[in-house]
Amino acid sequence: MDKIVFDWTRLNAQAQEEALKPIRPGVPGEAPFWNVHARQFTYVPAFDFKPVEGATAYRFDCTVAATGKKFSCTLPRPYDPIVPLWKELPQASTVDLKVLALDAQGTVIKEVGSRAFMRWAWFHGPYTPGKNAYADCCFKSLRHVFKESYVQELGRTGVPDVGKYRYFCYPSKMLSAIVSGLCVYAANAPDDREKALQIARKAADWLIGASLPAGTPFEYLPPTYLGENATAKDRNHVLMMIYPIDVAKSYLYLYEAVHDAKYLKAAERIVATYRRLQTPAGSWPLLCDSRAGKPLGGNVIVPDTYLFLCDMLEKAGSDAAGDSKARALAWLQENPLKTFNWEGQFEDTSASERYRNLSKGQACSVARYLLAHRKDAPSYLKQAEELLRYAEDQFVMWEDCVVPPARMVEMFGKKETVGRRGGSLYPCALEQYGWMMPIGASASDLIGGWAKMYEATGDRLWLAKAMALGDSMTRSQHPDGFLPTYWYNGASGGDDWLNCEIVSAVTMNDLDAACDAEAVQK
Repeated sequence: MDKIVFDWTRLNAQAQEEALKPIRPGVPGEAPFWNVHARQFTYVPAFDFKPVEGATAYRFDCTVAATGKKFSCTLPRPYDPIVPLWKELPQASTVDLKVLALDAQGTVIKEVGSRAFMRWAWFHGPYTPGKNAYADCCFKSLRHVFKESYVQELGRTGVPDVGKYRYFCYPSKMLSAIVSGLCVYAANAPDDREKALQIARKAADWLIGASLPAGTPFEYLPPTYLGENATAKDRNHVLMMIYPIDVAKSYLYLYEAVHDAKYLKAAERIVATYRRLQTPAGSWPLLCDSRAGKPLGGNVIVPDTYLFLCDMLEKAGSDAAGDSKARALAWLQENPLKTFNWEGQFEDTSASERYRNLSKGQACSVARYLLAHRKDAPSYLKQAEELLRYAEDQFVMWEDCVVPPARMVEMFGKKETVGRRGGSLYPCALEQYGWMMPIGASASDLIGGWAKMYEATGDRLWLAKAMALGDSMTRSQHPDGFLPTYWYNGASGGDDWLNCEIVSAVTMNDLDAACDAEAVQK
């Protein structure tokens, strides 16, 4: 592939201009303020400050924490986007904002409120080049996964050993990733194909055998937790309803690779249970008790992956999903696509209250779905763009932005510097409000979304952003192919998640395809 050359002057000017356009700004009584708990912004924000009786204008005073330098602007309403400040505030800085209500004479009549936040830097390329080709990064990583001792042992015994790999305590998450990843590897590694697919079969067969029996309320759903490691302790009866969807998808990848109908049937059985349990609104409870046969709490899943599962079934010639996909899509349109409550939903975190723990994985996933189906509705392209801008705004660090140590607990409730533990690779992507750490799989969310947006629009800024994070991914890779979960200057944090490595590897293959398409267009 020829080297792709960008006009950095033009792209950087475009990125700066776009950073001055707010993302779904809140308006009282019209649009919710999704950023009430946000502590960082790349794109200009608007805040939920309330109007004051008698006020004719509002003064926004900002102080840069590190230098004490002050900036001010006056706007007609307290919830207007702070565009004049965004043009002047230094990038990658922590600032304190105070909003004052003014009367017709310009006199302060009341302090409206205050916010402390990080004003992150917007995209400004070029960034540090990558170490190797994206496709090479993918297949070196998948080969590393294939050769892992506990993956090989899974192929020999057919049993995930939580003593050999502690995160097998999340069997649906890890084994579905192994199945999907080894199917990709097998298609590109003829010498290892038979062995890779054998391991994938063993993983899938264990999940099928461990699933809840027929006739029970959650029949055919595989377990979320196993054993006593980490958050599996005392929770083996809890089902998190996002993970059986991933398992069903992995069965379909395996069915496509080996043409064994039992895997198609296993996926269809899972979908049949989801159809039966789908709420009238169109989604599913986030947590369920398999012993009691009922939901736990009031949170519901963001069913982004269910849409892709239904697409895969349709491709396989199955109508098992019926109208459940349309109902799930309708739920998305009426809920997070309106509210932007993109709740972080992970097996090692608790369900959260509205806007308290936002993440970006589902938003990027929904964006990819809308782009794949953009011919179905004119609004899909715009919605996808808004979702990807939100994900970048809240979770992508184009460069470091250090919070003064004295401010860390006040702003984030912990002492660690956000985004860093001994230094991160930049640019990077963070995971969720409750764990603002640089994660390879989080970068994958953005890389995959941006690559698809480039494919849909031809706008090279999307591709440049995807390649910038992709280059960081290659720089994180170890000589043996290992892609670490955490980006601490490329070093393993000693707490690496196999599913993260697999999704990162596969995403790099998708990025390589996007770059090939760019080379063809050029």
